[in-house]
Amino acid sequence: IDYLQGSLDELVHDYNDYIKIGGKNSLGDLIAPQVLGVVFTMMQFYGGQPIAALRPYIAQTKNLGIPVFDNRMRENKTFYSDAPDNGVPVVLANRSGASNLVSELELLVTEFVKRAGI
Repeated sequence: IDYLQGSLDELVHDYNDYIKIGGKNSLGDLIAPQVLGVVFTMMQFYGGQPIAALRPYIAQTKNLGIPVFDNRMRENKTFYSDAPDNGVPVVLANRSGASNLVSELELLVTEFVKRAGI
């Protein structure tokens, strides 16, 4: 995550420098993207919490000062692997056991929309 943040900062700096000097075919406006946060994916849970092996990575990311989404994407090989074959997005799955997964995805989308100010 730290490396990704550094790469983003470098890209923004280089792009803005190019715009400032009026490079050929300049796109115009300077950019200042805002990182909304890190979404942890492929999460495994035990007792409603991420398993112990994953918690240090979440804490480490928070300690970097990078926002972390409260909602996470659970690992579920059954539902995610079948979705492309069936042509049906996971959130539209009408199978037993899908309701918890769909609820978690809806909560994540709601949090994202709130952070993005959409």
